Amino acid sequence: MLKPIVFVKFGGSLITDKSTSYKANIEIIKKLANEFFLLQKANPSRIFILGIGSGSFGHYAVKKFLHADDGQYGILAVQNAVKTLHLIVMEALYYANNKCFSCSPSSMNFFLKNQNEEADISPVLEILSKNIVPVLHGDILYDGTILSTEMVFEKIINFLIKKNYIIDSIIYLTNVSGFYDKEMKTISKITPKNWENIQDCIYRNESYDVTGGIKHKIESSLELLKNDITTYIINGNEENSLLNALNKEVSKSKTIIYRN
Repeated sequence: MLKPIVFVKFGGSLITDKSTSYKANIEIIKKLANEFFLLQKANPSRIFILGIGSGSFGHYAVKKFLHADDGQYGILAVQNAVKTLHLIVMEALYYANNKCFSCSPSSMNFFLKNQNEEADISPVLEILSKNIVPVLHGDILYDGTILSTEMVFEKIINFLIKKNYIIDSIIYLTNVSGFYDKEMKTISKITPKNWENIQDCIYRNESYDVTGGIKHKIESSLELLKNDITTYIINGNEENSLLNALNKEVSKSKTIIYRN
């Protein structure tokens, strides 16, 4: 049996400029790659799965190209965009001494049309068993189905839970200090009890976001609480933010979604 698994996402709003098409934040990507290496070193009792957001690459390509013609060129444009950003991040991870292996969701067979069918994520498990970190990303299927990184995570997590693997937590690294209310103050904690009262107060700024944005992230995280999986939303711009991400202390610089 594998060690407890932590899912980490480098958010698209952090690693790209989502207000400008196809612009990667190279220095931030390098910072995160270095901190991810230190995070693993500091947590030998855990293993990690990494996800890469699409930011101003994939989201922009979807809006500009996906429905511009018969769809075929748009699908190829989106796939090329997400893979371009993915390769930029993979290079940074490699040079920061991370042992990572790229996994393209569109090339794997665990995204099935029939949601009742059990997913096959054996490639991910095989990579983990070799002490290598699988790195996934938001993607698009040949028929135009869009897969957010959160959707990819959910599919893998649901499979792992059924097989009695232990999911420790999920870390979302963004360009802000957690989720904000409309007065731009961090909402430090979200629970199933308070979500109904605060959901209309969430501030949204989602340029180019085509996969549900903030509301989708929160509701997905609340659903995972049924299996006691805590979610952290943290500002990846701050020094050592990823290294210190698994600290469960409530603060004004992050949002924790957990069971009350």
